[in-house]
Amino acid sequence: MENYVSAIGKSFLILIVQVFVMPLKVLMASVRSITSASQDGEETDFVMLMWIKNLYEALIVLCYPLGLLGIVISEEMRSSDDEFLIGSVIMLYFIPMALGLVKEVIAVTVVNVVKLEEIARNTKKD
Repeated sequence: MENYVSAIGKSFLILIVQVFVMPLKVLMASVRSITSASQDGEETDFVMLMWIKNLYEALIVLCYPLGLLGIVISEEMRSSDDEFLIGSVIMLYFIPMALGLVKEVIAVTVVNVVKLEEIARNTKKD
Protein backbone atom coordinates (compact mmCIF):
# COMPACT_ATOMS: atom_id res chain seq x y z
CA MET A 1 0.00 0.00 0.00
CA GLU A 2 2.89 2.34 0.80
CA ASN A 3 4.33 1.91 -2.72
CA TYR A 4 0.95 2.72 -4.23
CA VAL A 5 0.67 5.96 -2.26
CA SER A 6 4.22 6.89 -3.25
CA ALA A 7 3.40 6.16 -6.90
CA ILE A 8 0.30 8.36 -6.70
CA GLY A 9 2.37 11.21 -5.24
CA LYS A 10 5.03 10.91 -7.95
CA SER A 11 2.33 10.72 -10.62
CA PHE A 12 0.85 14.01 -9.45
CA LEU A 13 4.34 15.49 -9.41
CA ILE A 14 4.91 14.42 -13.03
CA LEU A 15 1.47 15.40 -14.28
CA ILE A 16 1.11 18.74 -12.52
CA VAL A 17 4.47 20.16 -11.44
CA GLN A 18 6.59 18.93 -14.36
CA VAL A 19 4.16 20.42 -16.90
CA PHE A 20 4.97 23.87 -15.58
CA VAL A 21 8.70 23.26 -15.14
CA MET A 22 9.33 21.50 -18.47
CA PRO A 23 9.22 24.61 -20.73
CA LEU A 24 11.94 26.20 -18.63
CA LYS A 25 14.05 23.02 -18.74
CA VAL A 26 13.69 22.92 -22.54
CA LEU A 27 14.69 26.58 -22.76
CA MET A 28 17.75 26.10 -20.55
CA ALA A 29 18.85 23.03 -22.53
CA SER A 30 18.58 25.01 -25.77
CA VAL A 31 20.57 27.90 -24.32
CA ARG A 32 23.31 25.48 -23.23
CA SER A 33 23.29 23.79 -26.63
CA ILE A 34 23.58 27.06 -28.55
CA THR A 35 26.37 28.42 -26.36
CA SER A 36 28.38 25.21 -26.73
CA ALA A 37 27.61 24.73 -30.45
CA SER A 38 30.68 26.61 -31.62
CA GLN A 39 32.89 24.52 -29.33
CA ASP A 40 31.55 21.14 -30.46
CA GLY A 41 31.96 21.61 -34.19
CA GLU A 42 30.15 18.37 -35.05
CA GLU A 43 31.24 17.29 -38.53
CA THR A 44 28.65 15.55 -40.66
CA ASP A 45 27.80 15.21 -44.32
CA PHE A 46 24.16 15.92 -43.48
CA VAL A 47 24.51 19.67 -43.08
CA MET A 48 20.80 20.33 -43.63
CA LEU A 49 19.73 18.12 -40.71
CA MET A 50 22.17 19.87 -38.38
CA TRP A 51 20.97 23.25 -39.60
CA ILE A 52 17.32 22.35 -38.98
CA LYS A 53 18.17 21.09 -35.47
CA ASN A 54 20.07 24.29 -34.73
CA LEU A 55 17.19 26.32 -36.19
CA TYR A 56 14.81 24.80 -33.66
CA GLU A 57 17.31 25.47 -30.87
CA ALA A 58 17.40 29.13 -31.91
CA LEU A 59 13.61 29.32 -32.14
CA ILE A 60 13.27 27.93 -28.63
CA VAL A 61 15.69 30.51 -27.28
CA LEU A 62 14.02 33.39 -29.14
CA CYS A 63 10.38 32.39 -28.59
CA TYR A 64 9.98 34.16 -25.23
CA PRO A 65 11.46 37.54 -26.23
CA LEU A 66 9.75 37.58 -29.63
CA GLY A 67 6.50 36.25 -28.19
CA LEU A 68 6.43 38.88 -25.46
CA LEU A 69 7.12 41.56 -28.04
CA GLY A 70 4.26 40.23 -30.17
CA ILE A 71 1.88 40.18 -27.20
CA VAL A 72 2.77 43.76 -26.28
CA ILE A 73 2.28 44.95 -29.85
CA SER A 74 -1.04 43.14 -30.23
CA GLU A 75 -2.25 44.44 -26.86
CA GLU A 76 -1.50 47.99 -27.96
CA MET A 77 -3.68 47.42 -31.01
CA ARG A 78 -6.57 45.79 -29.13
CA SER A 79 -6.76 47.02 -25.56
CA SER A 80 -10.12 45.53 -24.60
CA ASP A 81 -9.74 41.74 -24.87
CA ASP A 82 -8.39 40.28 -21.60
CA GLU A 83 -9.03 36.68 -22.68
CA PHE A 84 -6.68 37.16 -25.61
CA LEU A 85 -3.91 38.35 -23.29
CA ILE A 86 -4.30 35.46 -20.87
CA GLY A 87 -4.51 32.91 -23.68
CA SER A 88 -1.48 34.40 -25.41
CA VAL A 89 0.65 34.28 -22.26
CA ILE A 90 -0.34 30.67 -21.55
CA MET A 91 0.32 29.65 -25.14
CA LEU A 92 3.65 31.49 -25.16
CA TYR A 93 4.73 29.69 -22.00
CA PHE A 94 4.18 26.26 -23.54
CA ILE A 95 5.56 26.95 -27.05
CA PRO A 96 9.09 25.76 -26.08
CA MET A 97 7.66 22.33 -25.28
CA ALA A 98 6.18 21.98 -28.77
CA LEU A 99 9.34 23.24 -30.44
CA GLY A 100 11.42 21.02 -28.18
CA LEU A 101 9.42 17.96 -29.20
CA VAL A 102 10.04 18.65 -32.89
CA LYS A 103 13.72 19.33 -32.18
CA GLU A 104 14.08 16.05 -30.29
CA VAL A 105 12.63 14.09 -33.22
CA ILE A 106 15.12 15.78 -35.53
CA ALA A 107 17.95 15.24 -33.01
CA VAL A 108 17.26 11.50 -32.96
CA THR A 109 17.62 11.48 -36.74
CA VAL A 110 20.85 13.48 -36.51
CA VAL A 111 22.31 11.10 -33.91
CA ASN A 112 21.44 8.09 -36.06
CA VAL A 113 23.01 9.66 -39.13
CA VAL A 114 26.19 10.63 -37.27
CA LYS A 115 26.53 7.13 -35.82
CA LEU A 116 26.04 5.58 -39.29
CA GLU A 117 28.73 7.91 -40.66
CA GLU A 118 31.12 6.80 -37.90
CA ILE A 119 30.41 3.16 -38.66
CA ALA A 120 31.02 3.77 -42.36
CA ARG A 121 34.32 5.55 -41.66
CA ASN A 122 35.51 2.84 -39.26
CA THR A 123 34.67 -0.04 -41.59
CA LYS A 124 36.00 1.60 -44.78
CA LYS A 125 38.80 -0.45 -46.29
CA ASP A 126 41.84 1.53 -47.40
